[in-house]
Amino acid sequence: MKNLIFLMTFFFLIACSSKEEPCELILDQPNLVTHNSVSVQLRVSGDNISERGLVIGTIPRPTVNDRREVNTSQSSVINFRIDSLQRNMTYYLRGYIRCDGDIIYSNEIGFTTSQFVVLEKGDVVIEVASSDNAQLIPWGPMSQMVGATSSTDGASNTALIAADTSATGSFAANICANYAGNGKNDWYMPSEEELLFLFQHRKEIGNIRPGAYWSSTETSPNSAKLINMISGQSQDAPKDQLADCRCIRVQ
Repeated sequence: MKNLIFLMTFFFLIACSSKEEPCELILDQPNLVTHNSVSVQLRVSGDNISERGLVIGTIPRPTVNDRREVNTSQSSVINFRIDSLQRNMTYYLRGYIRCDGDIIYSNEIGFTTSQFVVLEKGDVVIEVASSDNAQLIPWGPMSQMVGATSSTDGASNTALIAADTSATGSFAANICANYAGNGKNDWYMPSEEELLFLFQHRKEIGNIRPGAYWSSTETSPNSAKLINMISGQSQDAPKDQLADCRCIRVQ
């Protein structure tokens, strides 16, 4: 009798240990949406999963018959980035897995790509105005040093220029400080380094004129840095020279 109980317990434990984990998946909210891409995380669990991926479309409940992105990772947490999306377009995403030959879909997430160009600069995400905020405008008043000397921090430069009472009027930094594109009020005139970054991505940004653009970087009481958008050359120029202006913000 004891042997029978032992055998029954042994087979019960084997049956429990061999029970397969059910297949499940959850699609998280996107962690970054740009004008032409989306980054999102899919979490999966379960045995006998042979395929993991995302499906995306412009109508709700996309399937594997729509655009499909497959990931070969065996990880339970998978990061996806989908590129080549249309600007200012609403899309719908679902994760999917193939489990025991059957396709299982996750929850659905909808999102809209930005109407403004969004660029990744290291860990910083920069949003760029879709067109010039001003053309042929002076940097600011002559014979006045406002301290906007940073070559990397356009936001602080712009705040210093806009706060200077002698710089009131139609000057480049004021245009950006007062800009409210996309419902935001933290736009600024890019620093020299940030403007060079825009030059490097000028084709992706679009609507960049082949001429001079102001940076917010001040070099003397009478001069500031501008960038030639044909050559990318940076040069000092008189503050009352006329050049174009394109505002940016950090998301």
